[in-house]
Amino acid sequence: MISEDDSLKVRDLVIHGVVDDLMADSLLREFQTGGYRNDTHLRLFLNSSGGSMSIAMAIARILLSSFRRISTYNLSKVDSAAIIIFLAGSARYCCPTAGFLFHAPKIQLNGSYNQRELMEYMALLQSDSEVMARYYHERAGILPEALQNYMKEQTNFDCSMALQTGLATGVCENPQFNNPRYLYAVRNQQM
Repeated sequence: MISEDDSLKVRDLVIHGVVDDLMADSLLREFQTGGYRNDTHLRLFLNSSGGSMSIAMAIARILLSSFRRISTYNLSKVDSAAIIIFLAGSARYCCPTAGFLFHAPKIQLNGSYNQRELMEYMALLQSDSEVMARYYHERAGILPEALQNYMKEQTNFDCSMALQTGLATGVCENPQFNNPRYLYAVRNQQM
């Protein structure tokens, strides 16, 4: 399939799972072995409950530096850190029943830490939050103050709200896939 820009070959990739190191590794492996090139129009179909903000930012940077054109699609839910990946698309579509979830960035710590170490983690979290706010503004025009309000309490957006705020640029009633590749970034659960 050729995109509207006839020089770009369309590649569809459907991603389901948590934004973590497994997703990043799986995406990199897919891009290295799947025949993707810079002149590819990547159509990225997402369904994710979120995950690591810093890994999502790294994935978005890889996408933006690797493909000339990216369209992203929210098939069902794109929550939290997954919104960062969704915003990598210059064209961003949501299905009519799709949703987005915003919440304040969190950090998961294991172990015991002294006050200085905790302050360093807080500084990292603040820095990541500022980077994320600039990214949202650059990609969707969402002002940092508005983003902060969405994240103060958990905030759900439906497709209509995503369109109103600039998070999404269009509605996709019935997505048509072009020989898609599927990437399931889900860890095996041990019982």
